[in-house]
Amino acid sequence: MDTTINSMNFQQNITLNDQIQKHLIETAKWAKFLAILGFIGIGLMVLGAFSVLVVGVSFGTLMGNDSFGIVGAVAIALLYLVIALVYFFPCYYLFKTSIGFQNGIRANNQDQLTAGFANLKSHYKFLGIMMIVIISLNILIMVFAVIALSFRL
Repeated sequence: MDTTINSMNFQQNITLNDQIQKHLIETAKWAKFLAILGFIGIGLMVLGAFSVLVVGVSFGTLMGNDSFGIVGAVAIALLYLVIALVYFFPCYYLFKTSIGFQNGIRANNQDQLTAGFANLKSHYKFLGIMMIVIISLNILIMVFAVIALSFRL
């Protein structure tokens, strides 16, 4: 795909008129807002993971079945931490996009604006790969569910 884009003849000097710059600045503000909300969500997930771990271990100890509470709590806590880790990267790329756009437009710096677009590309690339993985896992789960149900009948 990159070779197709590189082989096309593009105008080398693209100018950003005032309207485009205003749109990019507004886009950067929304991107930063969404990234910050994402970081807050990640923080809440990490906090939730530790809360589940503490509550699960506590209930397991109170019920006299230490291993069940600990194993379940650790599994759920690890799942929350993995989800938070995966969710971090799109938020990070989105935040870096907003910084690149804002700094590039305000300082009239082509390199910073290019870095903003590179981070936007990384953001969408990560989301695309994540969607492919999620859809593939859903299909795989459905196939295994059908196989499991067929053995049950």
